[in-house]
Amino acid sequence: MVYIPLQVGLLKVNIMDLTSFRVYMLNLSAITVSTLDVLEDGLKILLLIVSIGYTIQKSWELKNKND
Repeated sequence: MVYIPLQVGLLKVNIMDLTSFRVYMLNLSAITVSTLDVLEDGLKILLLIVSIGYTIQKSWELKNKND
């Protein structure tokens, strides 16, 4: 891994080369794809809870509107 030193004012910054950047992006995409299964289950449960809550709220509003 090759870092190119760059000095901006008093701050020294290491800029990675293009190959390192590609490897980091490949790893990030692999991690993202592998965690989508876990996220999908959680989003399904969240959607179910929200839809049940919305249905209860609407039925409550209709009941109170008719009274």
